[in-house]
Amino acid sequence: LYQGKLAPFKYLRVPLLLGAIGIVAGGVLLAAERDRPGHLRRLGLVYAALAATMFATRDNLARALHTHAKPGVAAAATLLAGTVVAVLWTRRAPTATELRRLAPAGLLFGLSYVLLFEAYFHGRVTVVSPLVATESLWGVGLSALLIRHSEGMGRRIALGALLVVAGSAVIGATR
Repeated sequence: LYQGKLAPFKYLRVPLLLGAIGIVAGGVLLAAERDRPGHLRRLGLVYAALAATMFATRDNLARALHTHAKPGVAAAATLLAGTVVAVLWTRRAPTATELRRLAPAGLLFGLSYVLLFEAYFHGRVTVVSPLVATESLWGVGLSALLIRHSEGMGRRIALGALLVVAGSAVIGATR
């Protein structure tokens, strides 16, 4: 049944598809919030869509190449390559003040990559990636809790975050 052209779809299941649709719909609602800061430009949304595409590509590459390195080594190589790309993009190294202020976020970012690669080395992309997608909910929740004075929480944001989590839960529960 899954020979030939249909082989890539052999793992496709209705709950997986519904969960993925929920996650994407939630992301669209988060991006479509009308009450945006004045500094937000459409180009920022284009960059966000490109970043999401690159994250999806990274997830699949990490899983496909999981036998070639240990998770920690794979995370270190990925972060090193990302650092080189970021320095080339900005055309300058960060200042000492920038490094000091952003070090806690960088440490958490590095730890998140080690844990992410560990998860991909032990689980399928179709399970791990939707769980990682709940970062939208965590981002919304933490911003509402910690920096609520500058972040507006509208119905669309709440619904978008809930759709992302619901889609992830459907995928996780059916795997």
